[in-house]
Amino acid sequence: MRRLAFPRALPLLVAAVALALGGCDSATEGAGPATPRGSSPGPEDDVTRWVEAAKITPDPGALLHDTTGGPGPTTACDAVTAAGAQVGYAHTWWWADGETSYLEHFVGVYDLPGADIIDLHERRSNECPSLQYRYQGGAAESTVSQTLADPEVAGSDGSYAYCEKSVTLEPAEHRGEESATCHALLSRGRVVTMVSVLGDGATYDVAIDSAKQKLATAVALAGPALVAAVPVN
Repeated sequence: MRRLAFPRALPLLVAAVALALGGCDSATEGAGPATPRGSSPGPEDDVTRWVEAAKITPDPGALLHDTTGGPGPTTACDAVTAAGAQVGYAHTWWWADGETSYLEHFVGVYDLPGADIIDLHERRSNECPSLQYRYQGGAAESTVSQTLADPEVAGSDGSYAYCEKSVTLEPAEHRGEESATCHALLSRGRVVTMVSVLGDGATYDVAIDSAKQKLATAVALAGPALVAAVPVN
């Protein structure tokens, strides 16, 4: 996902995927859920059900953390390119251990077509390919390193995939350590799902192949789950 990186300490980035997919001030408190394009309008519990039904379970015993809610503040570049995008309901899950460890899975319903949200995300990746940021206990720089072939999932109407290289800046004892993450977004109607994985390896060059393999596994789970969950006519 945009601006998500995994320093070796693997800090919990609560709602990081939702933050990256939204714009500056993109979620208003108390905003109602959006309805997927092409879907019959439904009550709030229907929209919630779509998101929850799109959840994947790579390893039932490996759930590390999860959170519901919309996005918060993002970077200035995000604010410019994603202005107006609002998420009605979202859920993010973090998975540790298992075949795809470390995995983050986001599902959200937007007030714009999901394919448009993915286009904004791709544009943001091109306009702001590098960012230095702080997290609890340190700082890092994340750079978009590769754009991957768009995932092909029957029934989805938008997709985008890319990888990032993260280099630790602080603390000093970990300065220069590298990691590789890969991310894929899929949409169906107004629902967007995103999976982000961390490659295994002490350097980016070693970890990137692992990250790509894990991403393919995650997409194979998340894509069909999205299509089955969202009733687009």
